Amino acid sequence: MINEELVMLIKGGDDGCCPQLWEQVRRLIVMQAKRYYFKCEKYNGTDVEDLVQSGYFAILRAIQYYEPEKGFKFLTFLDKTLLNSFREATGLRTSKRDALNFSTSLDEPVSEDGSSTLLDLLGDLTPEAESVETTVIESAYY
Repeated sequence: MINEELVMLIKGGDDGCCPQLWEQVRRLIVMQAKRYYFKCEKYNGTDVEDLVQSGYFAILRAIQYYEPEKGFKFLTFLDKTLLNSFREATGLRTSKRDALNFSTSLDEPVSEDGSSTLLDLLGDLTPEAESVETTVIESAYY
């Protein structure tokens, strides 16, 4: 059976086809895991076996979201899911919450009448007289 047929059987409730699908795509996953490992070997927290294990979970995720009506082959869809899974395993995939999206501008008014800003409260941040850290801590305290 081809991969797409197995995926549709699994999505239909026949979980007995999962081992067969795994055997059909295992060599691809091992090859991609080795390629990713040697490309990113500076991330020492994982090894090839960890990446292969995350590849198994990538198959399950790919099965869940695969839609043959869109015209993609399962292996094409699995390739992107594998990359995301490998990034998660090595810690390279983080939350989409970027700190800059949730930061506050120094020009943000902090008083009710809008006359003073956060920058006014922090004062002069030049390191000539005192250290910047001391100035910020004292200003925030007061």
